[in-house]
Amino acid sequence: MIKVVSGWLLAAVSGAFKVAKADEHSGAARAGLGRHVARLNDLPSTTYIFFNPEEAAFIEAAVARLIPTDEQWGGAFEAGVPNYMDKQLAGAWGAGERLYRSGPWYPGTPEQGYQLPFTPGELF
Repeated sequence: MIKVVSGWLLAAVSGAFKVAKADEHSGAARAGLGRHVARLNDLPSTTYIFFNPEEAAFIEAAVARLIPTDEQWGGAFEAGVPNYMDKQLAGAWGAGERLYRSGPWYPGTPEQGYQLPFTPGELF
């Protein structure tokens, strides 16, 4: 039973992917995205949890500059990147809940990756 269901599911997912891939550059797909971006623009401004107003203004300007809106697609600001960053820094990731934080804090090498005693929220 599991093999039949998993085979059917795999076929359905791969078929859906092929249809989506074939349609991704069509005018219908772009028009659909345009409607979603228009709805995002109608939403109220984000209430930030982690960023203060000055930091939020900087982050909004930075992401809009790094990934701007063009004729076909919305940019990072329209995609909600500042909101995503704020929620990540205010949540478990920003608090470093899954990081080892019990030292000892010896100088590391670049190959060892992150070696500081700070959480992501404390760094940013």
